[in-house]
Amino acid sequence: ENGQIKIVTGDQEIVPGIEVVHTPAHTEGGLTVFVRTPGGKAAITGFCTIKENFFPPKEILAMEMEVIPPGTHVNVYEAYDIVKKVKEAADILLPLHEPEFATVNTIP
Repeated sequence: ENGQIKIVTGDQEIVPGIEVVHTPAHTEGGLTVFVRTPGGKAAITGFCTIKENFFPPKEILAMEMEVIPPGTHVNVYEAYDIVKKVKEAADILLPLHEPEFATVNTIP
């Protein structure tokens, strides 16, 4: 309201259709933003990932890893679970550090 900053604690819908979820994969205070769109639920990840973290190459999948946790993390096991949880919850994934997004005019 009036440009004032409000501290968000925990998971919550901040306005209709936009929800923040605590995802402490990279830092303790990390948040992922979920946005309801006509194309489905989009997740703007709040941790350092690229598409490969969510869709690993077959060599990683062969090691029974469904996702790759961020390289810099608070706890690697929790980070793995968080990346997996976000992948399962989203229809559209927008990884924070995906290089492709620097060269496109719009993001789905």
